[in-house]
Amino acid sequence: MAAQTYTSVVLAERPKGILIPGQMFTIKQNPILKDSDLKDGEVLIESLYLSLDPAMTGWMSGKYKLSLPPLL
Repeated sequence: MAAQTYTSVVLAERPKGILIPGQMFTIKQNPILKDSDLKDGEVLIESLYLSLDPAMTGWMSGKYKLSLPPLL
């Protein structure tokens, strides 16, 4: 039987120095979406791998100025 849920990793708070496991990200279980759940123009993708570079901490915290606003 196919899985009924998927796991998502969500940024819970911006980093403020040393990263504490389980604090910066939250892991959530979500119901699997169907084609009928998508709005016009939306797509559903499956990520097989997730990579976090140490420099991303600065990007997420807003410490470094980028052409895009910080996350969250």
